[in-house]
Amino acid sequence: MLKERWIQSILLNGIGNVTKFGARKIQNTTDKVYEDEPPELEVPNSRPKRYLLRLINTSIGSTFIFSIDNHLLSIVSADFAPIYPYLNSSILVGIGQRYNVIVEANPKNNTKQPLDSNGNYWIRTWVAPNCGAGVVINKDSKETYMQTGILRYNKSSTEDPESKPWTDISMACSDETATSLRPVLPWVVEDPINVMSTESKIQHMAVISGPPVDPIPSFPQASYSFRNVSGDINGPNPLQINFSDPVFLNLDNDEPFKNKLWEIYPEGRPNQTDWVWLAITVDYSPDGDTSAHPIHLHVHDFAILQQAEKTTYVPENIHLNLINPPRRDVVLMPKSGFIIIAFKADNPGAWLLHCHIASHASQGLALQILERQADAAAMWPKASPAAQTAATLCRSWDSWVAASYTSTPTPLPDDSGI
Repeated sequence: MLKERWIQSILLNGIGNVTKFGARKIQNTTDKVYEDEPPELEVPNSRPKRYLLRLINTSIGSTFIFSIDNHLLSIVSADFAPIYPYLNSSILVGIGQRYNVIVEANPKNNTKQPLDSNGNYWIRTWVAPNCGAGVVINKDSKETYMQTGILRYNKSSTEDPESKPWTDISMACSDETATSLRPVLPWVVEDPINVMSTESKIQHMAVISGPPVDPIPSFPQASYSFRNVSGDINGPNPLQINFSDPVFLNLDNDEPFKNKLWEIYPEGRPNQTDWVWLAITVDYSPDGDTSAHPIHLHVHDFAILQQAEKTTYVPENIHLNLINPPRRDVVLMPKSGFIIIAFKADNPGAWLLHCHIASHASQGLALQILERQADAAAMWPKASPAAQTAATLCRSWDSWVAASYTSTPTPLPDDSGI
């Protein structure tokens, strides 16, 4: 028989088959599809005890929903930020997101989900339908499902579980509810340094899909970009890193950066700890992008001041949470809404803000936040060991490209370089 499998490369405690990637057909001549046995987690019968599970989504294009039959998950951290625990029957994990959850070895019994007679329970994972690049699946399709593993209370048992999945699991392409993610260490968000002249006064970045109007010979894969709606500094250009001359070697530059593909946005003042606010939306033109984008900021946690679904980004729809808002470093940009994030400009350097869908990042959906440039230049002058090492690596790159390709221009780089 034929059976379509969308995901089979999830690891449980490092066990699994990482060679099973992508949609593939498995065929044999019997009524059973022979696949790898799911890995197992064993817990002793001296229940109840609590176990910490660390959930990490390292995929390139899929958003996962995780659950264990008859066991509630106590979510205790989001992207390493400790939060006040809350219970849920499942959890959605976006690309690049990390959650710590605690599971009590005390299965719940109810009429819709009776206890398994052998003490075995499925650990389940689904791909969230239509929630990532190239994963367009009917929300009722069973092909998004994978039996990730088995939780066993009796290690001598070899039976497959007869347990049933929770009936209230949401397949929506939505982050965990923002009001549930209450950080233990509170932040009070201050006014932004990057105030705009627009009505909302918040710097507004829009995700733009489609190739640039003017083709970029050095970047044939360019298909995504950010556009600074509230004051177009560079125009909607895809980001492309220059391996021969990165921003790190130009921190002492006093003039506006001429390479528009660097996508540089200066933020923060020297010797100050300013707050930077960003509103991010998606271009909803008829031919525009319809993906939900997991947005990641390097070297910072950010506060989520608002995460609105099915809501137009206009001033009257802005309702900010400035007192202990959710805090993390990857947020799922809703397909039909907006996010407003804020971070402290307390880490000088050039840091990426990008989509965590690998193909989107490769195709240019990223920008560089040049944070407190003067402080960064003072920390890493061109004579510093770090700058010297970087310059040596750049020369090595140039030498390798020149020796490997005789055509001019060379075919590298051909994507964003991130």
